[in-house]
Amino acid sequence: MKEKYDQLVGVAIKYAKGEKYTQAIEKYSEALALIPLVPGAKKDLASIYNNRSAMYERDKQFDNSLNDISELLKIDTTHSKARGRRCRIYEAQVKL
Repeated sequence: MKEKYDQLVGVAIKYAKGEKYTQAIEKYSEALALIPLVPGAKKDLASIYNNRSAMYERDKQFDNSLNDISELLKIDTTHSKARGRRCRIYEAQVKL
């Protein structure tokens, strides 16, 4: 299971770098589903939510991004990247 989890995260990162945001979102979502089954993976929860939130933002799926930010901030209330992303999204929504 750990190998599958690591593979999903690696593929998600490659998709993100290649600007294939929808595919990256899918892989991050699959990885999130595996976290409870992989010993030690819970430490990655904030990172996965942060990365998927970024992909949602780039894909203009602002509500989904905000949902991930909310989950992330439950884990780490001081996460500066999440707070900055939330501000950008709120600003973008006002301009729409």
